[in-house]
Order: sequence, then C-alpha cells, then structure tokens
Amino acid sequence: LSARGRGETAENEAGEAMDQTVGGDGGERAFNFVSDEVPGRLAVSDSILLRPPSSSEGHAQDSAPVAVQAAPPSPRPESRTPRLQRGIQRELSADKAPNASGRRKSDVRFSGELDREAVPPSKERRRLSVEDRGPPECIPLNEVSAEQDKQIRDCLSQQWPLVVRTSVHVLTLTAVLAIAILNTTYPTRGMDSVVTLAPTINQAGRRRWLTRNCVTLSRELVLDDGFFRMNKHDIAASLDFYLGHLRRANDAVRLGGDHFITVGADFRNELHNEIMYDRGCPWRDDPSDCSTPERPGAAANGLYQLSLSFMEAVQNVLKRYGPPRSEYTDDFFRNTRAGEDFSVFENVTVDPERLKILEEDLDLVFIINSFNGDMFTGIALMVEVFDQELENIIEQAMADSQNIFVVYMLLIIASYLLFRRTVAAASLEAEKARAFVARIPAHALKQLEIDTIAQLFADDDQSDSAPAQSNEEV
Repeated sequence: LSARGRGETAENEAGEAMDQTVGGDGGERAFNFVSDEVPGRLAVSDSILLRPPSSSEGHAQDSAPVAVQAAPPSPRPESRTPRLQRGIQRELSADKAPNASGRRKSDVRFSGELDREAVPPSKERRRLSVEDRGPPECIPLNEVSAEQDKQIRDCLSQQWPLVVRTSVHVLTLTAVLAIAILNTTYPTRGMDSVVTLAPTINQAGRRRWLTRNCVTLSRELVLDDGFFRMNKHDIAASLDFYLGHLRRANDAVRLGGDHFITVGADFRNELHNEIMYDRGCPWRDDPSDCSTPERPGAAANGLYQLSLSFMEAVQNVLKRYGPPRSEYTDDFFRNTRAGEDFSVFENVTVDPERLKILEEDLDLVFIINSFNGDMFTGIALMVEVFDQELENIIEQAMADSQNIFVVYMLLIIASYLLFRRTVAAASLEAEKARAFVARIPAHALKQLEIDTIAQLFADDDQSDSAPAQSNEEV
C-alpha cells in the first residue's frame, strides 16, 4: 500500500508539472520523472516525448524541451511480505526490459497514448486493402535439407493410420478392378470347350441318323424288291455316300479337325475315352453281358471297335450285293417322292431267297440288329456324355461367376467402409487443426508473426497466387 501511495504521489506531481509546462510555446518537450520504481509506474529517468498540440489550440511552438523532475521518493517501509516482494520484482524486471524497438514498456505505452491524442480523428490510420498490400513478409524460418525432410516425412507416415495411407487406397482400388475383370474373364475360360462341344454334339447325334440310314439301305440293297423309292444302283451309291459320312463324323468326334470341331473328344473327355476304348459295353442295361453271336467280341472291346465292325460289315454287304462302283449313279440326290414318279415301282418282285439272306448273312444280321442295338445305343450314350460335359462347363462358369461376384461385393463394401473411415479421420484432423488455430493468441502477436503462422497453413499454389500481405500502414 505504501508503494502504491508513493507511486500515485509521483504521478500526481508529474501531472502538475506537465500542466504547467504544456501551456508554453515550443516544439517537443521532454519530461524526466523520478519514481519509486513501483510496478506499472514510470522508472527513474524515463523520458517521454510529447508532441505539442496544433496551433489551432492556441499554443506556441517551443523547440526547447523541458525537463521535469519528480519529488524525491519517500522512504520505503522496512518490512514487505515475500509474495508482494516477488510481484514487485517481476514487474520491475518486465518494465525495465526493452522491447524489439529498444524502448521500454513505459515509453511505448505512454508515447502511444500521446500519439492517439495528437492525431486528429479525420487522419486516423487505415490498413491497406488486400489488393494494395505488398509481398508477404514472414519471419525467416530455418531451411530444412532434403534428407531431413525425407526423415520427417517417413516418421510421420509411420504414425498415419491405415485408412489415410495412399497405398491402402491404391491397393483396394486395384483389387476391385482386378476382381471386376476376373469376374468377366475367368468364367469364360471354358469357352473354347463350349465352342467345340456345339459341333461335337451335332456330329455325335448325326452318327445315330447315319447308322440307321446305313442299316436301311443295306437291307434294301439285299432285297431289291422294288418297294423302295430307288433302284439298286441308286441304293448302292447312296449307301456308299452315307457310309463315308459316318466314317468322317466318327473321326471328327474323336480326333477333331473337321466339321468345325477344333479339339476332339479323345483329348478332352476322359469318360468318352473309357466308353470308346476300354473293354466292356456300358451302353447296355447289363454291362456284364457283351456277347454278340453274329460277330463275337465286337461289343466287348468298347464302342470304337464296335463302330469299326459295323462299318466293315456295311462295306462287305455293299461289295457282296451291290453293283460295281462304276455303275453308281447320283439320282438318289433328287429325293423323288412316290406320288411324283411311279416309275420306281415298275419292277415289284418279292424273292423269298433274298428274305433268307437277311437271316443267314451274319454281316447283314449284325447290321440289322444295330438299328436299335449296340451301335445305336452306344452312340446315344456318347451324345449324353457330351451333353453332360456342356452342362458341367456352364454350371462351373456360373458357380465361378457367382463366387467372384460375392468377393467383388465384399470388396465394394470394404472400400465404402474404408472411404468413410478416411473421411472421418480427415474430419478429425481438421477439427484438431481448427482447435490449434483457435488457441493461437493472435491478439498478442504482431502482424508479421500472424502472417508467418498463416503461411504454415497455405498450400504452395495458394501461397504463390494468394494476395500479398504487408505490415505497413498508411
């Protein structure tokens, strides 16, 4: 209390001295005050430059400064509390420490108050607009080398969560694109087999028709009774023609390379090979009984040996009962109907001896029994095998497509969740940055320091194209 009293006494005396001196003419006046170094008061030999008021106020200019001395300080009390003593020492050290301009706090505070009183309201200082500001002035920062910058970035990247790492997002997008492409390409890996199976099934089914056609023509060639639409020469030429197509179709199904079959069944279907080349007769109801009395062992060695025996028997019948090859005609291609041409029935004769041949010729008996026998049922079984192969390929493609699609949807959901976590992490970092900026004491910083802090939050492009800022005032 005594210190505050002494300070107030020194301030009052300084005010009275100022009132006595300001009324005179002259320029700037200097006042020297002596205080008791009380916190917040003027110190010993503090100088305050006072600008004289304008001539409109009736004051004369005086170039000689006037020095005013305060009254000597009153004696200090002997006893002070330790807390008060520490507070006084802090205020004295802060008041005596010069600021960046070399002036103490008391000089700056008092001079600022006098300046505000001396400047007319019409000439108040204004800050430059954004367009008028010069280049940004910032506190020069320490330059970071490329190696240090790399080390800092590596350390920071190790602390980043997985959801904000670029590699994670790149890996996720790559996986999504890969699965999308795989969903289209992988199920179609059996497309070559599908393309081959279409003509294979066609030729395998056509073999049944060719087999029955050979059986019918062989029987009519032996009978030659005039009840058929073709004469003997046409029947022989037709039988030779369809027998050749049966051989060609049989080889195309097995080996490929013909009738648009690129890969034969021998190279892709194990079940086909078992039926064709292994011993046994799986096309029969009782596979254990493969006996053929008219041609022993023909059905017991697989479908391939059976088909060779059938074509050999047809060839024997054609040579035995048909005319020479030189007498073959191509009239059978006309496919004449009975109602259009009755000349084919001019020689209608039934020869009982020829009927006996149907029962006595073993080759002919074997051929006739193949109409619904081993040859036909064996070829029909092969058609079922090819149909099942096609169905398996389609089912496998559908299953693969469904499985890959499930994986694709799971990746889409994972990408969505990852994106949401990334947005949440970015929002959290933005909140942290906003909280950090809110804690910056901008009111206690200089404009230069504020501009320096602002540059830390500006991008390189924004800092280059942003309007310039300056600390100058006009």
